Amino acid sequence: YIVSALTPTIVITIPGIIVSLLFPSIYVYFLLITSINIGLSFIDFLTIKHILKAPRHAIVEKDDQGFDILLKAN
Repeated sequence: YIVSALTPTIVITIPGIIVSLLFPSIYVYFLLITSINIGLSFIDFLTIKHILKAPRHAIVEKDDQGFDILLKAN
């Protein structure tokens, strides 16, 4: 899940920065798209943070309203 959450950020952000450096006359448009993508990916970063802080034996369940970290009752 972590890789699928980071993929849009990596695939759009890195080329956007590279293209903005290669074409300085229109860099504003590429940086605008890149910054919007990073802003929309912020929720993915929060989700990754919560998943990484969850205990190892926890089960992550995703639904329409978000995700739940389920712990096994002892």
